[in-house]
Amino acid sequence: MKSLPSWEIPNGYSVTLECLVDISTTSKVRSHHQVLFYKDEMLLFNISSTEYTESIFIPQARVFHSGRYKCTVVLNSKEKTTQEYQLLVKGVPSPTVTLDKKEVTEGGVVTVNCSVKEELPPIYFKIEKVELGTKLVKQIRDKTSNQNFVVMDFPIEEQDHVLVFRCQAGIMSGIQMQTSESTRSEYVTVQEIIIQKDKTIVATSKRNIEALYSVMATVENSGHYTCKVESNRISKVSSIMVNITELFPKPKLQFSSKEVDQGKILDLFCSVPGIPSVNFTIQKETMILSQDQNFSKIAEDRDSGMYSCTAGIGRVVKRSDPVHIKVCEMLSKPRIFHDAKAEIIKGHAITISCQSVNGTAPVTYHLIKDTNVFLDRMVTSNDPAAFTDEPIEDVEYQCMANNCHSHPQLYSETLRVKVIAPVDEVTISILSSNEVPSGNEIVLRCSVKEGTGPITFKFYKENDDRPFHETTLNDTQAFWVEKQASKKQEGQYYCTASNRASHSSSPRSNSLTVRVFLAPWVKGLIAVVVIGAVIAALIVAAKCYFLRKARDVVENRYSVSNLKTGFSGFTYFLYTESHQPYPDSSYPPQDCEFSR
Repeated sequence: MKSLPSWEIPNGYSVTLECLVDISTTSKVRSHHQVLFYKDEMLLFNISSTEYTESIFIPQARVFHSGRYKCTVVLNSKEKTTQEYQLLVKGVPSPTVTLDKKEVTEGGVVTVNCSVKEELPPIYFKIEKVELGTKLVKQIRDKTSNQNFVVMDFPIEEQDHVLVFRCQAGIMSGIQMQTSESTRSEYVTVQEIIIQKDKTIVATSKRNIEALYSVMATVENSGHYTCKVESNRISKVSSIMVNITELFPKPKLQFSSKEVDQGKILDLFCSVPGIPSVNFTIQKETMILSQDQNFSKIAEDRDSGMYSCTAGIGRVVKRSDPVHIKVCEMLSKPRIFHDAKAEIIKGHAITISCQSVNGTAPVTYHLIKDTNVFLDRMVTSNDPAAFTDEPIEDVEYQCMANNCHSHPQLYSETLRVKVIAPVDEVTISILSSNEVPSGNEIVLRCSVKEGTGPITFKFYKENDDRPFHETTLNDTQAFWVEKQASKKQEGQYYCTASNRASHSSSPRSNSLTVRVFLAPWVKGLIAVVVIGAVIAALIVAAKCYFLRKARDVVENRYSVSNLKTGFSGFTYFLYTESHQPYPDSSYPPQDCEFSR
């Protein structure tokens, strides 16, 4: 089975589905056979034929023609079926959009008809109401219809002017939905009647066939009035010039001051120049205070508000421009406080607050830092004004506050803040050379570049967990002294320093290597001792050598003497030059050893 031109074709194209029959026979007469076409397992077409090729022609393929096709050939109770082939028709025709009206009034309804006549249901429709010019989608409605069209109503709302409706159709093809391009309707115009004074719209109507503007005539109402009707993007106008003669001018409300101190006199006066016999009223908001030209009272906090006056002759009543009067309560002495402890760490933020509990807002606060105005803040209530600073040294703050009251600005007490500088840049050094003669003094210094006392200094020898020296001073340096250096003090040293601004760990210094060597006089003494020992050894050796020689001479003489006197039976003693005899047992001396 095959499809011509293809198994995938655009919507609206023609397609031919062919079933090819291959029959083997010995007869010269063509046999009759049946060809059955199926779509989605349902019999679509049944043909009895003797031809080897049978086909189905679809002149304009639509999405509903998509599906799984196969054909079966039946011959002499035998049948054979092809595999299934998927025919895909791509694309959905653009829908047609029609409207029941092109002009409508506010509150009316537009009926929209959207259809796809070429396709079979079910069809999914989506219609959008769009404001022309802004491309703003104002409403979306959708529906799946069991017909090839859908009808929906859209209400016309207050802000609708010129509308279009867009329609899109979608049809399921297998498990996927194919959608069409959006089709736009004709314009729908919302009728509107407008009355303008000069360029200002004073009245408008979309619901009725007329617009009405009615006011009490005053000079301010004089001007050029225009009636404009807009419909279906067409505008028509009619104009008229209105001149109003003034009977008397608008009254003027005069006042002593817009800001009155609490307890002072509030004076109001209403006047119309050149017109003596006028009926006056003085009002605060909607409350009538006086039906005379004058109004006076001692100002209280509750008297703040909008004041106006009216002047009337007969039925003509005119109102003055409103005036806002503020009654100012004097501020209480501001207090100053901060959120930190008694001391803060250098560079850390501190929030300083200023507050006057009583007094009319808004209140302007000035934060003074060491006699200079540092920051300003205006607060529209009696809440505190918060200032943030990061002091690096001990500092004094003060608040200055003022409001609309005529009293001079008020000052708070002075707030003193102590700033603790953390330990910074710990260094260890030796006052002399790193190579120290033994017996000399070793002085190690541990210093910091900056830090608020008291500072705890600890001296360590490398690889020792415990310090061998610890001291706490109100100074930026500490010393360790060893009076007499020895090899025991040789090695690497470091130190740490910390104060109350330090947290978990103390800053550590660099490492310092100290070498201890013998002093020159010690070396000389050792040399003298060694040389003396060598000389003494040489003297002893020389003495022993000469004594040995002397013994050998004596022994030789002694032997000769014995030979000469041996036969007489006498024993002779031999004497040295000192005439001292040396018995055999005592010569040579016992402290010298000789080998024979």
